[in-house]
Parts: sequence; C-alpha cells; structure tokens
Amino acid sequence: MLTFNAGVLDTEFDACVVGAGPAGIACALDLRASGLKVLLLEAGRERPVPGNPDLLAADISYPEHHDPTNIVAAHALGGSSH
Repeated sequence: MLTFNAGVLDTEFDACVVGAGPAGIACALDLRASGLKVLLLEAGRERPVPGNPDLLAADISYPEHHDPTNIVAAHALGGSSH
C-alpha cells in the first residue's frame, strides 16, 4: 500500500532522499537545514510488519565479517536503528 500526505504528489522538491534509516534521516535534515525542500521516502512503516516478504534478503559473501541482515536492518522507519 502506498500512502502520501495530502498534496505531496503536486509538490516540487529540491532533493529526494531514499531510505529513512540513520543516514537518510541525517541527510534529509541537513539538506532541509540548508534551505532545500526535501522529500524523504521510506518503503517501510513505523514498525516492521510480521509476515511481509523479506526485502532485506542478501547473499553475504563473507558471513564471518557481517551479521545476518535480519538482525542488523529493518524494513521500517528508522532502518537499521529500528
């Protein structure tokens, strides 16, 4: 389901940040502080929804150097900080 705040599709933006994890939120806030009109996109919701397809699936080449994605990332607002 795709939801937007009223009128967002009729609005022009100076920048678009994809992903509302820690880096995306920080980037969007910095851009906004510099006077730009910013659109921040996030595919997830406030909290991950159990039973959703695993959009974080990945082939990890070196598992000894990386934790599984299901414990280091979240398909939700806040991304990996969730």
